[in-house]
Formats: sequence, C-alpha cells, structure tokens
Amino acid sequence: MNIGNILPFVVLGTSIWVFIDARKIGVRKMPEHKSMLNASPIGWLIASLLIWIVAFPFYIANRSKLKDRFAAGADVTKAPTVEWKKALIIMGTLILVIGFFLRNIPLEMSAKKALEENGTECISVTVEKNLGNGFHLGKVLMPNGATVMITIQEKDGMVFVRDAQ
Repeated sequence: MNIGNILPFVVLGTSIWVFIDARKIGVRKMPEHKSMLNASPIGWLIASLLIWIVAFPFYIANRSKLKDRFAAGADVTKAPTVEWKKALIIMGTLILVIGFFLRNIPLEMSAKKALEENGTECISVTVEKNLGNGFHLGKVLMPNGATVMITIQEKDGMVFVRDAQ
C-alpha cells in the first residue's frame, strides 16, 4: 500500500477531529493572551490543515492544558506553559514514521517513468522489497487491474527496470 494515497485523508480526518475536539473542550481565542496555544477552533483547524506535521502533534501535546484552561470555573487569565519537549517527541516520531513509509517514493516514480518511456502504460509502481546491491523487487499495477512483478535496479544515479520472472 502506498502511504501517499492515504496521507491526505489522515491529515483531513485528524484536522477535522482537532476542530471538533477544540470546540468540545471550549477552546476560544482570547485577544489579551500572547501564546501559541491562543487560537480558536477554526484557527486550530487551519493550522492543522496547512502545517499538520507541526500543528497536530502540538495540539495533542497541549490538549490537556487547553482543556484545563477552559474548564468550567478555571482561571482563563493564566496561560498554560507549552510542553515543547512532548510536542517535539510526537513531531519527531511522526516524521520518522512518515519518512519510513515515503522513503521509496522517488524510486517508485523513477521506475514508473522508465516503464512509460519504454512504452509500458501503468498506474503505479510499488517497491515491495530491497534485495540489496541496488536491486529492489517491485510490483506494477497495470491499467487492466493486473499486477506484474519487476526488478528495479539503481546504478550510477539511473534506474533500470525489467521483468522479475
């Protein structure tokens, strides 16, 4: 499965959740406060959509502080401190996980281009396994829905593709 196909849905879904959750816990912008946490639910939604890799982990790391800040009877004049360490750990973990899943995209795009330049029409190329020494086992999704296994070779900055059989 290509993570690039589902990532936009993950960003959209989690961003909508941030908006709904911020409204549910009573988050609101307070003009007298100067804080990165001082945003309305729509502000959190926009930030999460535009800079998801930063805004979503930041919201998650500071959600309990926001919840406490806007709880019934809470002193809303006191701005919470930012849990930077927690936000950075979450953000770093997300970057590593996403990077792990996206690491083969340039190779997959180059293999697809090489196939198309040789007259083979295909929908996508997915790297299935690293065979070592610059060789990879790949799977090609054809327009008719069939899949074909291929060998992809990276050599001297170039990509070569041939049937795996």
